[in-house]
Amino acid sequence: AGGAVQGFLGCAVSPSGTKVLAHGYQGSLHMWQAADGLWLPQASVSGHYASVQDVCWDPRGNYLLSVSVDQTARLFAPVANGWREIARPQVHGYDMRCAAFVSPYVYVSGADEKVLRVFTATQQFVASWQALTHSDVPESELSRLAVGASLPVLGLSNKAVDEEQVRALREADTEELNDNYHMRQTHTDVVANASMSAATSGDPPLEEQLLRHTLWPEADKLYGHPYEIFAVAATHSGDWIATACKASLDKYAAIRVYSAHTWQPPNVRDPAGGEQSVAATPLMAHSLTITRMQFSPSDDKYLLSVSRDRSWALFEKTASGDVFDEPTGPYRLAHHQVKAHARIIWDAAWSPDAQFFATASRDKTIKLWPTPQAGSSYGGKPVVLTFPEAVTAVDFLPALVHGHKYVLAAALENGQVFVLTASAEEGKMPPSAWDTFEVPRKDSHVAMVHRLAWRPQQNDVKDSASNDWMLASASDDQSVRIVSVML
Repeated sequence: AGGAVQGFLGCAVSPSGTKVLAHGYQGSLHMWQAADGLWLPQASVSGHYASVQDVCWDPRGNYLLSVSVDQTARLFAPVANGWREIARPQVHGYDMRCAAFVSPYVYVSGADEKVLRVFTATQQFVASWQALTHSDVPESELSRLAVGASLPVLGLSNKAVDEEQVRALREADTEELNDNYHMRQTHTDVVANASMSAATSGDPPLEEQLLRHTLWPEADKLYGHPYEIFAVAATHSGDWIATACKASLDKYAAIRVYSAHTWQPPNVRDPAGGEQSVAATPLMAHSLTITRMQFSPSDDKYLLSVSRDRSWALFEKTASGDVFDEPTGPYRLAHHQVKAHARIIWDAAWSPDAQFFATASRDKTIKLWPTPQAGSSYGGKPVVLTFPEAVTAVDFLPALVHGHKYVLAAALENGQVFVLTASAEEGKMPPSAWDTFEVPRKDSHVAMVHRLAWRPQQNDVKDSASNDWMLASASDDQSVRIVSVML
């Protein structure tokens, strides 16, 4: 049994003698069950085997993407018997640090390399997801996707495979495959992909299938940063990507903006008066590594960034179009708050109505800042929330509960997770009176939490009377956790 991984380190036999559970070299679990004299593979639990750096939901809230220092990106979704890993779209050669969805079927990821990579879903993935979750997808969405993905021998990038290639492979005879190198390499993965059991049986994929047959093709690479990528954010409209890398000098602490349609920097008018447009210059404000960026909800009017230099910066949208008058393109610096905290700022989040935002710091505080008003100088004073340990992650629920209540999740360096609630106060923003509830320790983490992410509303309604929400978290303890929060 087995044999498709890098070896097993041990196994256990069930008391009845009908099941065997083995653990593999890369932290994976494999199960077989005896049936009619055969040992048949069964889906087992799976997860990361190194620090998890980021988690993000697709815009519809259908599945959760996580990236890890174990150099993989994994997709989790609710199936009949709980949340399971349904795909491993990216198996990388570098430790992964961040990711963001541009649309339900496109995400951008950053790792300990100087480029960002864009990945798109495949028809095989969507078919598998449909079978597992009993969901419907319009045919118009499927037609735009590649059939599958293949990783050529000695290749570094997942390649898209279209219907013509699959048809040629099925019609080709053995001699033709042996003579055609390109077809042979494609054949290795694609024909196996096409027969993936999850797409037809509705069973979660096995570890061997996750490793080889659930890849997403790489659509593009984004260049421009001189050091390892550390943060990425996408607009809610799916038009723009903001990226940042590790930096020890201000000239490297730049935010580069790319179009999510062309995967190129925005075009601006030539300041020298030439007829041809030129690429926009990066957004500058910070002097050290930017740790987190977020676009404001709904209209993407602002881009918020926080940094190791203890400051936050707010960039405002300039205009819409193909060519911009501002040298920085679609966004320009509106305000830079220096010394906003006494220590590193690890994370930031917008309130669902964009009236204020939160910054989380190693100085054991969360500060809630009112959003600057256009045309006036910024004199806002923050509401300060104090915690027993360094605050490493925050996220606002993407809706006002019962139409008037803000909900903020916060996580600490020791793994504790808190949920804070406050009612909107007339004439005062942000609210100053917050009630704090701790997630039970058995359901939280035992090491630093890197990211929190509330599951978005699937009906995209701003105000909701629903009282059951899901919160995902990623931690140094190598786990991704999803807790249900009753509000």
